[in-house]
Amino acid sequence: MENIQKSGGYQGGVRWLGVLVLVFAAIVIAAILWKWYGAEVPGVGWGWAYEQYWGKPTADFEFTDVEGKSRRLSEFNGKPVVLVLWATWCGPCISEIPGLIELQKEMGDKLAIVAISGENMEIVRDFARARGINYVTAGVGEMELPEPFGLADVIPTGFYIDYGGILRKATQGGSVRKR
Repeated sequence: MENIQKSGGYQGGVRWLGVLVLVFAAIVIAAILWKWYGAEVPGVGWGWAYEQYWGKPTADFEFTDVEGKSRRLSEFNGKPVVLVLWATWCGPCISEIPGLIELQKEMGDKLAIVAISGENMEIVRDFARARGINYVTAGVGEMELPEPFGLADVIPTGFYIDYGGILRKATQGGSVRKR
């Protein structure tokens, strides 16, 4: 009897059983959610929020890059485009930069990488130069981007646009380089 009281006895066993049941339930719920949403939610998530835009032409918009050149998204038609929405203060965005630099080196002018930040141009220009960014980069400040780009509420968000300007995929919060 004394050994049972010291070890917690029956109550300790029930407590552990309860913990195991909760852990098992959490795993089952996670598996169900993964099955329902996992295949459609690339990266960290929400790629499905853009699904209605997949397979459709992207909206064109004009912006000025960090070199002062006026650009349009449509000028990159004829090659695939990775359009990344990012910020200089965003840790995951910063961690993607070396991979994007390497991807641009590998692909050259066969691929356009366009990185758009909602910050002011000076901040983005200084940041891009300090990091040696070799792809089109812009700070658009308060400019409103057209849908689906303007819907992004998580950064980094990557949009994958094909040769003809058709949106093929969108991902949020994960590695753009791996996709």
